[in-house]
Amino acid sequence: MNRRVLERSLWLGATCLAIGAGIRGSRAARVSEAAADPVPPGSVARSSFPPESLGAWAQSAIAADPFRLERRPSAVRFDPTRPAVEEEPAPPPPPPALTLLGTVGGPPWQALLSGIPGKSGTVVAQAGDLLGGVTVQAVSRDSAVVSWADTTWTLVVRRPWK
Repeated sequence: MNRRVLERSLWLGATCLAIGAGIRGSRAARVSEAAADPVPPGSVARSSFPPESLGAWAQSAIAADPFRLERRPSAVRFDPTRPAVEEEPAPPPPPPALTLLGTVGGPPWQALLSGIPGKSGTVVAQAGDLLGGVTVQAVSRDSAVVSWADTTWTLVVRRPWK
């Protein structure tokens, strides 16, 4: 049984108890009014329950806290303006599909990168450049080291199969 069904069942039971207590209380009031009238001879007088017992029952119900499974007050204060379900943070964006198309120049080398977020086409970058969240850390003759968020990649120029 999941938690939501159990909570609904507890609320239903508490509502039934409250309604039953109200009905019983109204009957008790009628019985006490009837008891104030003189009892005809030969009839049996109804006995009403003592009012202290209702207070004792209420205190025991409050102490047991029937509306919580943990049987203790909530750690979060009730606030009707707060949304019922806390919004989860948005998932991080997927890592870019980077490709090293080639390198240009001699020392210092420059990389021809494709797939940079926010940039279309090929981008020429050198060591230390920050492009759309991607940092170019190093460029050599046939590779480039780039990092994004908490990941570092070494990209290698694709060569035809021999």
